[in-house]
Amino acid sequence: MLDATLAPTTTTTTTAAPSAVRTVLASNAPGCADAPEQDSDRESAQTLAVASGLQTLDQGISDGGRITVLPRVVAEEAELRLVHDPRARYSVERPLGTGAMGEVELSEDHDIGRRVALKRLADGLQSPAAVARFVDEVRTMGALDHPNITPIYDVGRDERGRLFFTMKYVEGQSLEELIAKLREGDARTHAQYPLARRLDIFVGILNALDYAHAQGILHRDIKPANVMLGAHGEVRLMDWGIARRDPKALGSGTLTQSERPDMTHDGALLGTPLYMSPEQARGDQAAIDARSDLYSAFVVLFELLTLHRYVREESNVYATLQEVIEGGTAAHDVSVWLHPTQPAVPVELRYFVKMGLQRDPAQRFPSASEALLMLERIRSGEIHVACMVTFFKAAQHRVSSVADRNPRRFAMMATAAGLGMLGLLALAGLGVAALV
Repeated sequence: MLDATLAPTTTTTTTAAPSAVRTVLASNAPGCADAPEQDSDRESAQTLAVASGLQTLDQGISDGGRITVLPRVVAEEAELRLVHDPRARYSVERPLGTGAMGEVELSEDHDIGRRVALKRLADGLQSPAAVARFVDEVRTMGALDHPNITPIYDVGRDERGRLFFTMKYVEGQSLEELIAKLREGDARTHAQYPLARRLDIFVGILNALDYAHAQGILHRDIKPANVMLGAHGEVRLMDWGIARRDPKALGSGTLTQSERPDMTHDGALLGTPLYMSPEQARGDQAAIDARSDLYSAFVVLFELLTLHRYVREESNVYATLQEVIEGGTAAHDVSVWLHPTQPAVPVELRYFVKMGLQRDPAQRFPSASEALLMLERIRSGEIHVACMVTFFKAAQHRVSSVADRNPRRFAMMATAAGLGMLGLLALAGLGVAALV
C-alpha cells in the first residue's frame, strides 16, 4: 500500500465509483458533519464541497489563513482513494530573515508539495502607506518574469489578517555570505569561486537589471545581501520592496505603482548607504535612473573582486553618505586590488570597474546591456588600451589571434623573426669583438 499513512483512521466512505477511484472525506475536518451511510448522494456533494474549497476552517488553524484544496491521493491495492482533509496550506518551518517591511519564513506549501519563502507584512506596518508599498512589491515582482529574478507564487492573508506572499525558495547562500567566506580566506570557497565565476555572478545581476530596466523598473537597493546564489549556479536578484518606476524610461507603464503621496520625494533616502550612488545618497530623486542601479551593482562587483568595501567610512551613516556623495577613492588605490588570499585582479577589470563607478552618471555605462557587452569583450581578450599594461595584453591577444587563424604562417613568421634576432645579436657580437 502506497502512502497509506496519509489516510485518516476514521473516515466516511462513498460508494465505489466505476473508475475504481473512491473519494474519502476526513471525519475530523472542521465544519464537516458525518453523513448518513445510506445517503451517498448527500455525502458525495459534501465531499465535493470540501474539495472545491467551499467550506471553511475554524479560526484555530494557524500558520496561514489559506486552506488546502487538493486531495491527497492514496494508492491502495486496485483502487485510488482521494482523501479530503482541509488544513492550513502553509506551515512555517523556520525564519529566513527580518527586514524593515516584514519577515521572511521558510514554509511548506501542502497543496503543491514544495518549500517556499513566505514574506509577511510586519505587525506594526499596517498603515495605508505600508500596505501600498507591500502591494507595489507584489505587483512589481509579478511583472518581472526573468531567470535571474525570484518569481512570486501566491498572495493572501494569514489567520491574523496580515498580508503575505510566497515566492520561490532559493536554497543556497547570499552573496554577502560568499564574500565573507572569501574575505576570511576559506580555501574551498576560493577554489569554487575564482575570479571568472565571480564575474558570472555579476553577469546574472546585470541580466536581471537589464530586464527590469527594460520594463521601466528601478531596484534601488542593490547589495550583496539581496543577491541569492543557488546550489546549482542560480543567481537571483531579491527584495524589490523599494523598487519604483523610472519616470525617464519609455514604456514604463507596466508597473502598476502610481505617483502617490507616500512615494519617495526629493530629500528622502531609501536604500543601503554603503551601496548607494551619489545621486541616491543626495536624495535627488529626479536624477535617479538605471545608471544609479548600475553604480550600486559595480560597488558590489568591486567588493566581490577585491574583498574590500568600496566605501571605507562606516563609523556613522552621515559620514558614509558624505563619502558616497563626494565619490569613493578606493578604486584608485593600487593596493586594494591585491588581496593575500587570491591572485591580483587583472588590470583590464580594474578599468572596467572604475568606469562603472564614475561619480558623474554621464561618464558611466548608459545601460546594463552596454556593461555586459564590454565585459564580454574583456573576457574574450578584446582589451581596451588604457595604459602600457593593457597595451601589452591587447597586443598579446592580437598575436594569439593571428596564430590561431593561420598557425603555419605564424610559425614561419616567428621563425624568421627569431633568425633575424639571432643575426642582429651575431652582428652586435662581431662589432664588440672588433672594438676590443
